[in-house]
Amino acid sequence: MPILTLQQVNAATLTPFSKEDKILIKNLYECQGYSTRQLITEFPDKGWTNNSIYGEVEKVRNSGGARILEQVGPAAGPKVVW
Repeated sequence: MPILTLQQVNAATLTPFSKEDKILIKNLYECQGYSTRQLITEFPDKGWTNNSIYGEVEKVRNSGGARILEQVGPAAGPKVVW
């Protein structure tokens, strides 16, 4: 019986994110400020792990997407720069 590494076991059990999942993660992270833990607890049926979500969040961070700047005034919402 061959001995499997942890990476091989994880690769067999993890499924890649669908296009819809990636859009959902990006939207909730950038617009709603969700953390990786919040995403996992919000969607337990997806079977996401902290490391897999963190990888997608890192891609969003490195893509140069929206950056939320400080508020301009008391009545103004956060200013988003694309």
